[in-house]
Amino acid sequence: MAVSVVGNEQSHADHVKPYRETDPQAVRNRPAPLCKMTVARSKHPVDLHVGRRLRLLRINCHITQERLAEAVGVRFQMIQKYENGTSRISSSRLWDMSVFLDVAPGWFFEGLTDNIMEPNQAPEIADGILDFVGTEEGQELVARFRSIDASDTREAFLHLLRQLGT
Repeated sequence: MAVSVVGNEQSHADHVKPYRETDPQAVRNRPAPLCKMTVARSKHPVDLHVGRRLRLLRINCHITQERLAEAVGVRFQMIQKYENGTSRISSSRLWDMSVFLDVAPGWFFEGLTDNIMEPNQAPEIADGILDFVGTEEGQELVARFRSIDASDTREAFLHLLRQLGT
């Protein structure tokens, strides 16, 4: 809003600095803004653990990402993000998933320990196991191993795996 000039006085508009920087040099030298697009967020170990448990349960129940997504009201890409720990699962969404998958909400947190509360500390061995068992190949291996009734046959199979792994 401009104020009229009376005598030697200047208008109000002459004293107000522009909202945007108009000097090209100042614009170039301005630091980049800190926002979600410029700051990388590392995956929190709890998000990784919950996501892996979700994938493990979903595969064990023979449910596709698409079916789970439809059941809880998201797109399958969001289920992918939940499973790899990129996106956090809200408490209400976790509740919906636990109802649909017929487990208690706490099941997703089983196996967590106090020492992974630091964002860059993840239990690598447990994560590797969950990653493998969360695959179809891992599920088949576990199912077939569990179907072996004789303990000596199981032991022979484990011995064979140990030999192959060295």
